[in-house]
Amino acid sequence: MKTSFLISLFVFILFGCKKTEDPPDYKIVNGLYGGQFHYQGIDYGYGVTLDSNRYKEADPGSLYYKKWSNCITAGTYSVEQNKLVFEFDSFIYDFDPTVYPCDPEDWLLPGEYTIDNLDNDSLVFEKGGGDSLIIYYLKREVDVVH
Repeated sequence: MKTSFLISLFVFILFGCKKTEDPPDYKIVNGLYGGQFHYQGIDYGYGVTLDSNRYKEADPGSLYYKKWSNCITAGTYSVEQNKLVFEFDSFIYDFDPTVYPCDPEDWLLPGEYTIDNLDNDSLVFEKGGGDSLIIYYLKREVDVVH
């Protein structure tokens, strides 16, 4: 009796334990993503093109709150589980970074981010903490055919 109870308990434990879920398989759809990034209590206009594991940040033009031109970069990106990693290739504009450094450095996109949300047309990712926390809220721009 005791043996059958222990065997039954073992079987219930073995098959009753929930399997941990695999992390989502994130895939980014190519396109222009526009929106904002949040940094130290302010929302800044932002845009980036993501295409075949390459990225190119967009100049947000005449927006008052925007990323400085000497912080806009291009390069490659990769997605692994819930991490989005941007690798630097070049600055978009020809600024001497020793004369015109990107300030604050947190604004430079290259780095490793945690993906908070990724679906067909929206992307939210973040890095840092405290005063250096930066969160990007982006939506894929959809081409309208008339």
